[in-house]
Amino acid sequence: MNSPVLKNPLTELQMELLELFARKVSNEDLKQLRLLFSNYFAQKAMSEMEKVWEERGHTEETEKEWLKEHMRTPYKR
Repeated sequence: MNSPVLKNPLTELQMELLELFARKVSNEDLKQLRLLFSNYFAQKAMSEMEKVWEERGHTEETEKEWLKEHMRTPYKR
């Protein structure tokens, strides 16, 4: 049985990374690249969170109120 052949099974990012890693990369470089990627995506997530925060009109007071909330599940004794 023939398997379907995907035209582009990898994304552009994946192709770029494969080209990068075709060269020898030291463990230290790999650590730095991981840090770079994690910081990039963390910053991207923070930016999106800030947009949502502003859209919903949340303020520092909202955050303080959330800290006071008790949202635990009540259990019967």
